[in-house]
Amino acid sequence: MPPSPSSPEPVTIRADRSWAVLAWIAAIVVVLGLTGITLTRGLDPVTAGLGVLMLVAVWRERGSHLTLDAHGVTAVMRRRRHSYRWDELLELGWAAQGPVSGLVARPTGGLFDDPGPNHPAWIFVLPRSGRRAAAEAREALAAWCQHTGVAYAVDGQDMELNAPPGSPYRTARGGSAAWRWLKRRA
Repeated sequence: MPPSPSSPEPVTIRADRSWAVLAWIAAIVVVLGLTGITLTRGLDPVTAGLGVLMLVAVWRERGSHLTLDAHGVTAVMRRRRHSYRWDELLELGWAAQGPVSGLVARPTGGLFDDPGPNHPAWIFVLPRSGRRAAAEAREALAAWCQHTGVAYAVDGQDMELNAPPGSPYRTARGGSAAWRWLKRRA
């Protein structure tokens, strides 16, 4: 789809720089664990191991970004690229779950495709430290979905419990009655 003069600005969303701070903290934890500056006066493999796991997690997330433009949605996460043209998408949503929030996509495809029309999937994740980036991503995603005509789910978690857009089994409020009851109780 060629860009029109009224189309929203292209957007690239990245996690904020707090991951770099977390990497420094993890490095300090590793050094403390390996040098034995702990209460046990010796090598603390649990502390060192935890620090190494934190460093690996930070290292794997570097370079992750989400791009919304006139050509479609491109998500690069852990060096994996997921690209969808706007006409290949049935529905998009932004979901928050635990310590992360991210993009949930329901692309067109066959009955058993994963992700596909019957199985939406998370294709991009931001840490909770990127709340400002998550709010900007929601706004940009809603604007692009409205511009391109792709259905936008305000709460992306409902996509996982609901039928595809246009299905007679899709509930108007999202999810099953039991799911709505659980959400009210939370």
